[in-house]
Amino acid sequence: MGIVLAADGLGRLLGDLPSAVILNRIGRKYGMVLGAIIVTICGASLFIAPNIYAVFALRLIGGAGGALWNISRYAYLTAIT
Repeated sequence: MGIVLAADGLGRLLGDLPSAVILNRIGRKYGMVLGAIIVTICGASLFIAPNIYAVFALRLIGGAGGALWNISRYAYLTAIT
């Protein structure tokens, strides 16, 4: 159960570097939107997850989406201030 709860943080950790590459390709605003969509879809899908492995995978992917959103948000705020 603990690894399932830690999957969000693990997804953020593993998603940080790929998020930077994605942001360079698609831009900050689209990266923010894409990250928010990933987190929303994964969070909503947790309600219909059939087993603990699906919950783990959804939390891991949601964490990577959260990393994308966080990095793009900080880059966007830095650019406009």
